[in-house]
Amino acid sequence: MSEVELLALPKVSPKLHKALVAKCQENVWLKWINCDIKDGEDAEIYNGDYTYDFIKTDDLTLLKKFFKHGNWAIRQGIVYKDLAFINQINGGDEWLVLRRFGTRWVAFESYSCGMVIERAPEEFETDIKRMLKAPEEQLRKFEY
Repeated sequence: MSEVELLALPKVSPKLHKALVAKCQENVWLKWINCDIKDGEDAEIYNGDYTYDFIKTDDLTLLKKFFKHGNWAIRQGIVYKDLAFINQINGGDEWLVLRRFGTRWVAFESYSCGMVIERAPEEFETDIKRMLKAPEEQLRKFEY
């Protein structure tokens, strides 16, 4: 699957985009430097740097293809069911992992998705299933 095909995956809703940006702004690697987004402000006004861009899929095969493709910009992300993965290193493979609990997003992991898929695809699939099933406390303790 080409980058063009991957980027043709649907964007998240504006409401979800706003929630993910707010959570990412809490992360030192993802936050726009010296830019505190105030409630009601559109985060995209801070476009002097790479903007946040999130797509979504419910297909595990497409999720794996996304990460195998590699070379994603910082702040690009993908939502898979109740998980969100946001690239923390421009062109790298270090993904902030968030899990949705109701309307809250909880950051709990930094995960090298492409490397794990390349080394052990079945481990990646198992980890994803565990991330989706684990209670919040287990995620915070890395006991998933």
